[in-house]
Amino acid sequence: KVQVLEEGTKVRIAGDPGQVDAATAEVEQVIEESKEYFANKDARRAAAGNGGGGGVVSSFGGGNNFPPPPPLPSSDGPLPEGWEIHKDDEGNEYYFNVLDGRSQWTRPTD
Repeated sequence: KVQVLEEGTKVRIAGDPGQVDAATAEVEQVIEESKEYFANKDARRAAAGNGGGGGVVSSFGGGNNFPPPPPLPSSDGPLPEGWEIHKDDEGNEYYFNVLDGRSQWTRPTD
């Protein structure tokens, strides 16, 4: 059994050394996959004229950085005029405004 503890901007994995090594390898793989996913997403946004970005909010181990996951969509009532729900290549829902071309992860309120 291992423990994964968040300590500020770091993650600490504690437990049996063999299990800690395996858990560390899994976390590092997720970080690398996340970097690739968000780099591709940012490139798609930049190509569409929506800008890129995506700041680093957490780090693990030797300086590996990873962005936050997209927020979960809400299903409260109808969307404002012009907004549609779409899915990215990974199946994550986002909102797209057909009137002005904006896209965002958070549910629009206007």
